[in-house]
Amino acid sequence: MIGRRITYRTADGVRIPGTWRHAFIRNGSYFLTDLFIYADGLIDCWGLVTLEEFEEKLRTGWVATTLPDGAEASAHHLASWKFTDAQSWLTPELVLAEVRDTIDQLNHRPDSTGRCLAAVNAFLTDRTEENRAAAQTAFLAIPTSQRRYALGDMDSKDWPLRVLLAGPGGRTYLPNDPSVSQESYNRAIEYFEERARWNTEHDSRVAADEPATPYAPAVQLHHSYPNKPVADPGHRGLRNDYPAPSPSRTSSTPPSPTPTGPFRSPSRRSAARSQRRAPLPQRAISQPRPLVVRGGITFASRS
Repeated sequence: MIGRRITYRTADGVRIPGTWRHAFIRNGSYFLTDLFIYADGLIDCWGLVTLEEFEEKLRTGWVATTLPDGAEASAHHLASWKFTDAQSWLTPELVLAEVRDTIDQLNHRPDSTGRCLAAVNAFLTDRTEENRAAAQTAFLAIPTSQRRYALGDMDSKDWPLRVLLAGPGGRTYLPNDPSVSQESYNRAIEYFEERARWNTEHDSRVAADEPATPYAPAVQLHHSYPNKPVADPGHRGLRNDYPAPSPSRTSSTPPSPTPTGPFRSPSRRSAARSQRRAPLPQRAISQPRPLVVRGGITFASRS
């Protein structure tokens, strides 16, 4: 599976898509590196080689699939170590089959899984033993490391395929699987019938916010844009990152003075200082009121 591991190389001005996967190169010691695979069938394993030459690299162990105890290994600028009880899940034949599938995927062709599912559909449409045998052959052509992913169902994995293609009373390719019973075979048939119904519904499903028929977007920009404004940008001027001038930069309004203190302009501060310097108004000094004595009690006069 390629996923997001997308790369490319340029040959004679043509961009060739590719991807990569991890591998060990045995050049004296073992080096953990990336194996680059391209759509034109070339593989970069510390040098571009054809698919046939790559098969020879696998046979001689240059691209290593066995990791002997005590062998020195390293990842460039990362770490070095020695193998101890290392277990490899790959063989030269398995790596070659996976690389062939990757080249098919890069060219948008059916890989071994796609060819198997097409043969299975042909058998389900016309359930003859000849079609079953063809589907069984296509299924076994999938690399063993990829068979469990063929249906994209990590709950059932490849169990429905194994049972369907073995048939009632038959045996699957796994030695520990029991012989296929009629009940298991019927369950496998029901699985594929339900899968077909789900695929049909999924293909005909239209989202609530989508039109009944697709249409081209209003604006399509398939080109670059200039680094500075031009006289007539056309629809390129609709881009958010088009370098259009800001109207505020061409304004003739003089800038306002920069405040020299928080929350107070220079004029207000000057006014406050002036108020502090202004003399306070003089208060009139009141004269004492004359006293009046009445009946032995002294009162202040109102006048």
